[in-house]
Amino acid sequence: MWQIAEGSPNPLGVHGAGERLNFAVYSKNARAMELVLYERDNWVTPALRIALDPYKNKTERVWHCTLPAADAARYAYYAYVADGPSLAECIRQGLPRDAWDAFDPSKILLDPYARTVFIPPGFDPKAAAQPGTSTAGVTYLGVLPAADDARRNHRRANRHGSDLIIYEMHVRGFTKSPTCPVREDLRGTYAGALFGRSGVHGGPTAASPVSWSLVADALSVPRCSIGSRQLESKGVP
Repeated sequence: MWQIAEGSPNPLGVHGAGERLNFAVYSKNARAMELVLYERDNWVTPALRIALDPYKNKTERVWHCTLPAADAARYAYYAYVADGPSLAECIRQGLPRDAWDAFDPSKILLDPYARTVFIPPGFDPKAAAQPGTSTAGVTYLGVLPAADDARRNHRRANRHGSDLIIYEMHVRGFTKSPTCPVREDLRGTYAGALFGRSGVHGGPTAASPVSWSLVADALSVPRCSIGSRQLESKGVP
């Protein structure tokens, strides 16, 4: 029952686990981890902070916990706060540059596995680069999935790593060709790769000659979250 009480390290991100939501995030060198949850109308001050116990909520390098889905439904956004070796500490220890960390507990951290990202009105990417400056209210937050969505995304084949076949997919090139059987308005987009021909969620099987029965995971590239204001500042319409 430990997976119900303290959570499971797999899969990473937020997924349904029965009537609960499971949170899991990887960090190689974090000494402390906190899950922070926000209400829909207040993305500055967390409504709930959960300090993860390294003896109960950590498996190897993955921190994890669960919340009852009914309780999680009260919140709209989530993020993490991590503490560990600071940049100054790594330099004092004489560590090589490729081994430097820069943990800063004043920073609110986006879950890299968040499926939907909320960008607050006062978003300020420069705050993240200033040591000791809080990023509360000015940085990305993950959007909590509905319990049904979280459970659906958790239903996947349980394959051993040695059997993993990964298909690397360039999102634009995957569906951009006019010969690709994807709705014209979806070609060259993430939606085209996800929804295929009909616009109904079913994965990219309708848009590719790949035999997806042999593929365990699809790796989409590029894959990042960029705010519209960041693009505008670089002259991208």
